[in-house]
Amino acid sequence: MAAEIIQAINASANPVVAIDIPSGLYGDKHTDDLSTVVRATTTLTFQVPRPVFFYPEYEQQIGEWQLLDIGLDVKAVLESPPMPFVPDNNDITSLLPYRPLFGHKGIFGHALLLAGSYGKAGAAILAGRACLKSGAGLVTVRTPAKCVTPLQSALPEAMCIPDEEETFLSTIIKPATYVAIGAGPGLGIDKQTGNVIKRMLQDFDCPMVLDADALNILAENPTWLHFLPAGTILTPHIGEFSRLAGKIADPFERTKKQIEFSKKFNCYILLKGRFSALSCPDGQLFFNPTGNNGMAKGGSGDVLTGLITGLLAQGLSPMKAALCGAYIHGLAGDHCAKTSSPITMTANELIDFFEIAFNEVKKISTS
Repeated sequence: MAAEIIQAINASANPVVAIDIPSGLYGDKHTDDLSTVVRATTTLTFQVPRPVFFYPEYEQQIGEWQLLDIGLDVKAVLESPPMPFVPDNNDITSLLPYRPLFGHKGIFGHALLLAGSYGKAGAAILAGRACLKSGAGLVTVRTPAKCVTPLQSALPEAMCIPDEEETFLSTIIKPATYVAIGAGPGLGIDKQTGNVIKRMLQDFDCPMVLDADALNILAENPTWLHFLPAGTILTPHIGEFSRLAGKIADPFERTKKQIEFSKKFNCYILLKGRFSALSCPDGQLFFNPTGNNGMAKGGSGDVLTGLITGLLAQGLSPMKAALCGAYIHGLAGDHCAKTSSPITMTANELIDFFEIAFNEVKKISTS
């Protein structure tokens, strides 16, 4: 009888509102047969969101969800059963780096980006621009020789160190005074570039962000994961994480593997998506609430890499940098979507809204 009612509801052309959670859907584990679950247009849930709400695989069943405060004790709800943490503006305000009145570029950190290859200078430009807009004092981009002219034309504030090769990175550079490193945007997967990533992991001990082709290189050379410096931040999308972690049966198993991966390699994984999930070496899990589908464009990940690298360079811990970076990145995207459109907005436009996002969480008026 219940299955027949659910089928009739799903066959209806009317909007469907689910209260608490759509009938037939588990809140904290995978539901094998989604055909027996109500497909809601809107889900009205109470006090804290269910873990299932954060996974794209259940979008057709949950629809848009809204959180309603009905006066329950939040601490008790969070403790039983354990729930992932979802930061808000106040949480991020407390994490952002302090900028002293007499600060200078030397104390705001020197960030190094390994980015770009022939035909992909744009990725390096986006990462570099985001890094500059993060508040880092100095930004250097290590890039193939042919990428230097477009980079320095687009980013006069950044320094460039050209590789001996014109179209890909072939050699590592000395650690020098870099406080943080971001690697991967537009990098390519040439064999010599792979060796650069290996040497970087072995020779540098500063905080790192690995994205895009740096992750693809690690997926092809899984033993190199043991070279990751403690606290390294990896920012894969779901496909990249699957290549790193192996076959995954369902979203809840993916989260389990993500946490296990962070524990095993003592790293932070920011799994990108509508609700990006950050797993920590101590087993903590955070879901980021900001962002929208207009950010699902080429280059958005490069922007995130540059932003987090810049925050690391300013002295934030890996966890704080990843949390703040994901939140500010998504908040800027939300403001961009309101001003432009989720359809037309681009990753480059996204960076223009960092100012509004930072000011919002720092409680600074822009009017």
